[in-house]
Amino acid sequence: MYFALIGDIVASKKIEKRIEAQTKLENILNKLNDEYHNELDKKMSITLGDEFQGLFKDGKYILELIHKIELEMYPHKLRFGIGIGTILFDFGDFDSPYRSDGDVWWNARKAIEKVRSKSKKQFFSNIYVMSNDDEFNEEVNTFLDLCYAIKKEWTPIQIDLIKFTVFNYGLTRDFTYKNVAKRYKQSNSNVFERYKASKYEYYVNAMQVLSNKVVKEGAKHDI
Repeated sequence: MYFALIGDIVASKKIEKRIEAQTKLENILNKLNDEYHNELDKKMSITLGDEFQGLFKDGKYILELIHKIELEMYPHKLRFGIGIGTILFDFGDFDSPYRSDGDVWWNARKAIEKVRSKSKKQFFSNIYVMSNDDEFNEEVNTFLDLCYAIKKEWTPIQIDLIKFTVFNYGLTRDFTYKNVAKRYKQSNSNVFERYKASKYEYYVNAMQVLSNKVVKEGAKHDI
């Protein structure tokens, strides 16, 4: 099984400095292509306008990678569709997202269209996961909606803190307040209160559960 990612910048045509935003997106995709090279079957590339896509061998880090993209692109808003499925044919190579097809791509396309159709509704997530299992889809995307209700309340100061955390420690709880406090030249208690106010630990715990579910959904269909 494979994991396809399709993403785009929300309302990109209305961005005043659109070329700068596109360049920033291309740079972060290139950086993450290097960082997650072993996880990728096809590197993430901009394919049409401000839309990009990539193909993963493993879904373990796909949510972490998504968070790195959107944190780096802040304050621009992004949407992401994750598809889980098979490849019917592939005549391309690592550098090309084209010339391959299969339900992994169809599901990713359906997923991002789901996000686009819900974009005006306050508590629907900007991430949607689609497999061929309807029960899995409902469970995982309900979790994502609940997580989005937390994420949408993050302030710019909290986002800066979370960006530092995710880029340095991943989307995990594997960090210490002491080390983060040293980076920000603040007290441990001050940093702790910022994490607490953002509900980050609850959020990242949920994301770990979701990552495990995504991996298992792909593995259960492997022969």
